[in-house]
Amino acid sequence: MVIGDDATTRICMVVLSLATMVMYAETMLVLANQISYELSYSIASWILIIYLITGAVMTPYLW
Repeated sequence: MVIGDDATTRICMVVLSLATMVMYAETMLVLANQISYELSYSIASWILIIYLITGAVMTPYLW
C-alpha cells in the first residue's frame, strides 16, 4: 500500500470516524453515570479514564 492510496485513505477515514463515535458515546455514558449515581465530575472522569486505559491495555491481548 502506498500512502495516499484511495483504499488507505478510506480505511483511515472509517477508523477515525468510528473512534469519534465511540468517544461521543462514552461521553454520554459518563454524563448518565454522573447523574444516575450522583457522582462528581472528577470521579466520573476518573472512571472513564480507567475504562479507556483498560481497553487500550487489553486490546492487544484480544487478538
